[in-house]
Amino acid sequence: MDMETEVEGTDSLRHVEDRPIDSESVRGRSLASGVRPGDNSDQESVSLLELKLAVVREEREKIREEKEKAESAWEIERQRLELGIVQNTSSINSSVRSDISRLLPHMTENEPIVFFSAFERTLTLNGVPRVDWTKFLGGCLTPKANKALTGLSLSEHQCYDMCEKAVLDYYRLDHAQYLKLFHTERRESAETYKMLRVRLSDYLNYYVEAKGLDTFDALYDDMLTQQLLSTLAPDVRAFVMSKQPKNSEEASSYADLHTQMARTSVGATVGGGGGEPAPCNCGSD
Repeated sequence: MDMETEVEGTDSLRHVEDRPIDSESVRGRSLASGVRPGDNSDQESVSLLELKLAVVREEREKIREEKEKAESAWEIERQRLELGIVQNTSSINSSVRSDISRLLPHMTENEPIVFFSAFERTLTLNGVPRVDWTKFLGGCLTPKANKALTGLSLSEHQCYDMCEKAVLDYYRLDHAQYLKLFHTERRESAETYKMLRVRLSDYLNYYVEAKGLDTFDALYDDMLTQQLLSTLAPDVRAFVMSKQPKNSEEASSYADLHTQMARTSVGATVGGGGGEPAPCNCGSD
């Protein structure tokens, strides 16, 4: 009798996915197979079977609810796509903005370029669209840097490139300063050479952008100009730089002009200077 009851219980579990479960029918099936209400061992078997069926029923209900939620979410998304409603990926909710803000660096007065480099890298690595960068910028700037933004209009405030340029201009950082930093920077005690390489790359990138070197030919000629200037004597270099040459051709012409002017000045001093007149040998006979 016990064997028959256990077989029937196993069969009920096997087909629980295919038909609804009725505890009354299970109890009736057990009685039909010879289970008497007065038999304690048989009652325990029936109770255990009902408990197992209840657990299976609960699991099935959870699966059904999860399936319905997934189908509902997919249906909503499908309808949004059909209606042309696309989620705005540029909008950032307050919780995400708060999390990213904790990762951002804060600007110091002496290193605005280092700050902008770290600021841009952090936002890029966290997948923040560039159009949203200005939303994070104000809280990371110094009071002095924020003053540089007061002269911008509302539309200009929404452009990160204009905000960055306004701050760097306020600190008087032009292409000459970027080039100087590129040539003079050295590795600090707390950084690796890979970190130094990144800083040098940032300085060079800022220099190229500030100088407007947007083609290979422009970059080539600028490198040629810088090398030519490095070979000049200090006074010649100062003269050439005062003329603000636009390319290597103009730089070399100004250098030659300074040399020619120097020779002319020396020749005039030697040949017709204000010294004593030369003695005359006329009538020496």
